Amino acid sequence: MKLLSAYFKRLLTSPLLYFSVLGTAAICFFGAYTEGNTSVIMSFNNALFINSYRNMIVLLAALPFSAVYCREWNEKSSYYVVIRTSPVESIITYIVVQVAAAFLVTFLGMMLSVAILCITLPELVDTSYVYTGTFTQFINKEQGALYVLILIFHYSVSVSAWSVSGLVISAIFMNPYIAICSPLVISYILELFTIGTGKYTDLWTLSVSFSTVSESPFLSSAYICMVFIFIGTIFSLLFSIIAGRRIRCEIT
Repeated sequence: MKLLSAYFKRLLTSPLLYFSVLGTAAICFFGAYTEGNTSVIMSFNNALFINSYRNMIVLLAALPFSAVYCREWNEKSSYYVVIRTSPVESIITYIVVQVAAAFLVTFLGMMLSVAILCITLPELVDTSYVYTGTFTQFINKEQGALYVLILIFHYSVSVSAWSVSGLVISAIFMNPYIAICSPLVISYILELFTIGTGKYTDLWTLSVSFSTVSESPFLSSAYICMVFIFIGTIFSLLFSIIAGRRIRCEIT
C-alpha cells in the first residue's frame, strides 16, 4: 500500500497529468464548438464521434504514466522498488496507477469541456431534434446532464483499458515514446477490425455509447463496462507475465 500511495502522490503532483487534462478539455471543446450546433449535447456528440479528436484524447491519456515503467527500468530504479516491496506489488501498482491516470485525464478533461460548452452555448438540449438510442431516453426525460455523464464515463473506461496496452508494449520494447503511442495504435486497430461486427463486439460503438445491446440503460452500461474491463484485464495479465519475467531475470 505504501508503494501505491507513493505512486499516486507522484501522479497527482505531476504537471503532465494537469497538462493532459487541460489538453483533453481543449480538444473536446474545439471539436464540439467548431461543429456549429446550438446545443451542448449535439455538439459534444459530434465531437465524440470524430476519430481524430478521440485519437488525440487516447494519446493524452497515456502521457502522464505510460512511460514510467520503461523509464524506471532503463534507469535501474525499478530494481530497487522490487527489492523493497515485491514483484507482485510493483506490477499491480503500475497497472492501478496507469488505469487511474488515464481515467482521470479523460473524465476530468471531458467534464471540463462540457462545463465550458454550457457557458458558451445557449442550451443544453436541442428540443427540435428527435433523439433515438438506449441512453438518449435520458434526454427525452429532460435528464441531459445524466446522459452526458454516462457518455463520458463509458469513454473514460474504454480509454483506461486501452492505456494498459501501453504498459504491455513498454515492457517489451522499453521505449517511452512507443509506450505513449501504443494505446492509440492498438485501440485504432482493434476498433477498425471490429467495426460492423455486431452490436455486442463493435468496440467503436460501445466506447461512444452508441449501443443497442439492451433497451435498459443499466444493462447496456454494465455490458459496455464489462467489455472494456475484460480488455483491460487481458492487457494487465500480459503486462504481469512480461514484467514478471524481466524481474525474475534481473534478480537471478
